[in-house]
Amino acid sequence: MTPRDDTVPPGAGAPLEHERRIPSLALDETQPPEFLPVRVELIPDELRRIPQWVVWRPDLREGKWTKVPYDAKRPRKRAKSTDPKSWTSIEKAVEHHSQNTTSGIGFVFTAEDPYVGVDLDKCRDPNSGVIDDRARKIISQLDSYTEVSPSGTGVKIYVRGKLPGTRHRTGNVEMYEKSRYFVVTGHHVPNTPTSIEDRTERLAIVYGEVFDSANDDALIARARKARNGRKFEALWSGDTAGYESQSEADLALCSVLSFYTGNDPARIDRLFRRSRLFRPKWDEPHSGDGMTYGAMTIAKAHNGRTSFCNPESADGSLARFPGDPSGSDRAESGDLPAVILPGKEIKVVDAAVRLGELLGATGRLFNRGGVVVALKKHNTGVPSLEVVKPAALPATLETVARLFRLVKARNGDSVPTPCICAEKDARLLMGAEQFRAELPPVLVITRCPVLIERNGTLKQVSGYDRESGILAGGRTVPKISLDQARERLAELLRDFKFATLPDRSRALAALITPALVFSGLLPGRAPLDVGEADASQTGKGYRNKLTAAVYRSRVKTVAVRKGGVGSIDESFDTALVSGANFICFDNIRNKLDSQTLESFLTEDQYLARVPYSGSVEIDPTRTIVMLTSNRAELTKDLGNRSAAVVMQKQPDGRQFRSYPAGGLLEHVRANSEYYLAAVFAVVHEWHSAGRPRSKETRHDFRGWAQTMDWIVQNLLCAAPLIDGHAATKQRMTSQNLTWMRDVAFVVANAKRAGDPLLVNDLLDLMVEASDVEIPGSGVGADFEDESTRKAAWQGIGRRLGSFFRDSQVIEIDGMTITRSDFKDGEYRTRHQYTFEIRNDPAVVGHHPTKTPPVDPAKISADPANPTGDSEHSVGDAGRQGEGGVDENKMCRTTSGVSGVLAGDVEIAGQTDDWGEV
Repeated sequence: MTPRDDTVPPGAGAPLEHERRIPSLALDETQPPEFLPVRVELIPDELRRIPQWVVWRPDLREGKWTKVPYDAKRPRKRAKSTDPKSWTSIEKAVEHHSQNTTSGIGFVFTAEDPYVGVDLDKCRDPNSGVIDDRARKIISQLDSYTEVSPSGTGVKIYVRGKLPGTRHRTGNVEMYEKSRYFVVTGHHVPNTPTSIEDRTERLAIVYGEVFDSANDDALIARARKARNGRKFEALWSGDTAGYESQSEADLALCSVLSFYTGNDPARIDRLFRRSRLFRPKWDEPHSGDGMTYGAMTIAKAHNGRTSFCNPESADGSLARFPGDPSGSDRAESGDLPAVILPGKEIKVVDAAVRLGELLGATGRLFNRGGVVVALKKHNTGVPSLEVVKPAALPATLETVARLFRLVKARNGDSVPTPCICAEKDARLLMGAEQFRAELPPVLVITRCPVLIERNGTLKQVSGYDRESGILAGGRTVPKISLDQARERLAELLRDFKFATLPDRSRALAALITPALVFSGLLPGRAPLDVGEADASQTGKGYRNKLTAAVYRSRVKTVAVRKGGVGSIDESFDTALVSGANFICFDNIRNKLDSQTLESFLTEDQYLARVPYSGSVEIDPTRTIVMLTSNRAELTKDLGNRSAAVVMQKQPDGRQFRSYPAGGLLEHVRANSEYYLAAVFAVVHEWHSAGRPRSKETRHDFRGWAQTMDWIVQNLLCAAPLIDGHAATKQRMTSQNLTWMRDVAFVVANAKRAGDPLLVNDLLDLMVEASDVEIPGSGVGADFEDESTRKAAWQGIGRRLGSFFRDSQVIEIDGMTITRSDFKDGEYRTRHQYTFEIRNDPAVVGHHPTKTPPVDPAKISADPANPTGDSEHSVGDAGRQGEGGVDENKMCRTTSGVSGVLAGDVEIAGQTDDWGEV
């Protein structure tokens, strides 16, 4: 700490250099006042080393000049105290400030740094440099780096420590440790340290004096007016009549004070010392451990008490203490802070800020894309967000404040009068940017932790993280090795039958992608996850549910209807606003042409429209969108923005694995942490390797494709991600190719694969299948009629002919169709078609050839391996089971094995931590 002359009170000297020329008030209120120039050399080094700097400009709002932060890297873009991307180094901030018209620089406080800023406004005479007594006391108590504010009329103190409460401002005093910025001048206050000091304990004392003492008089007045006010007044005045001893009177007063202070020992002590009962005995030790008489009395006063009140606002009103056993969200009106609604004498912004603060502290209301939303929980346990309508806000306001309106009395005075918030008042408040700014912003809402990058490292967010806008439930998951992760993820896909190995790779990518999407780690956009199958009951929707279950979520299904109310676009927008993580366009048949979906998959920001609630700005990079179909036809744009996973139906009689909880989906829902740990292990491995990407260029969403291609090949030992996808995409965007695939499946299901078939044979098979379009015929056609059959033959022949113009062989989704010619009895050239399904090992998902019987004794030890099969090892992740894929395929990895746990983690069940958010 820099030595100083402590005989001179802090701030009692002459005005600072260059300050005499700065007027205390601007003569022309339409022009901003002059501000102190920045003196970078006197700003503490430890602040200068942190890249949390912005620049600022003055802005006239409702007749008052405010300091608006801007991004020094993008001068026209405003900075946000919750957006690290808008901050920079002090060097860049100073460079921009010196070359442009900004008025100064500012430092942003975050939850990760150790700093607290204390702002004392209107406490200093800019002409004489004299600081008032109250501010000088606080400066002396904190004894840390202190500087003059830009206007010269206030000071700012910087300390290392933590605020002991959630209050931030009262009168001309403000204290912040995160999500705010302070303008910085470098004009050091004489006779104060030039370094930032550790001051947690002193900060707690100052905090109590500033925020609690401001309400002490109001608390005393409240106690005097209560039903037992006479009893309080007598004790407060030192009257011990009715008590056998003064000690009993002391205890009685402390009991009353315990109720009104929410059992705050420090405040009870401070108040008691103001009463006439206070005597020297209060500070005398009265127990073997040195506990004073006063401390013992306060402890006794609290013993057995179950109901309290606690100060909540600078106006001296009281609010119910959180420990109140009543459990009611709505306290008695007399226990809440008083707020005056907007009117001629009260600005909308003033009421909006205060009410926004109170509502934001409840953890029930949030700001989602500029719209007020409420946190709800579905009966499945999955949380969601619901737009708050103006008509519903007044009832909510009454749970956090006593509402008043200024009414003119006969003598002309404005008297606060209790009132009910009208809907028009609610609209004014909700329309104020300042109201929404006080509500915690939310971008992502999940039931599981989210892995985010902070200061170059990964951390799990569980709870609410204002800086990232993530509201995450659930508990943190343990670390596991990459080998364990690979095995657990392979376990999820064992019972599926994929058309090709790359289809399985895309299914693996779909398991990992949400972790990167929710955290914002994914470079670029995630594609539309398209699940396709050759028949119903193949598991395409089941795979989506499994993916969501890993993240303790459920899939929100969008029903396909034609325009208007309840249309597919409206259903999609409603799901987005609710915060749904996984949204699925389910069982799409025929052509899907949704400009809404295409816009969502393309634009940087998406405006979701909710009936009667306006538009909500949604970040489209934070949601997983899915689609399932047997024969959907996508537009070319949607095809380019999709990642298809093609599956085939397992043979009849297939024995699927079972678990103590039931099927695989029930098992994953009961043990989601077990599988989420696998996902996080893969993400950690990728991140520690430097977030590498492959050179894959065959997908429009290149950032996703290159990232996931590197992960599936190098960490999960799987096939290249995009191989074969171009042909699948081409087929999904062509109605004719989709029809041809359907015909091939009809032939395969009829067990006629390998047989030469005439058009007449194909017609009979298609009629029997009943769910395939027959060209040349309408709905309900009678195929016993010769003319109808002839029209159908011709229609099928023309459709087939369009495929074989350049070749006699075509391939679709692992099937080969060959056309051959022959002469009939009349020497006419006829065509016959042979459909063959390739015996490709890729069509079989990863699962063992034989499933051993379940050993109940081993179930709890390994939720992913209920059979206790010791062969479920890393090698199994590279084995294709019945198909005979190379079992010796090695996984290319550059960063080794991650994690610290050598064995599997027992999952005993999960708790929903939403009550603590």
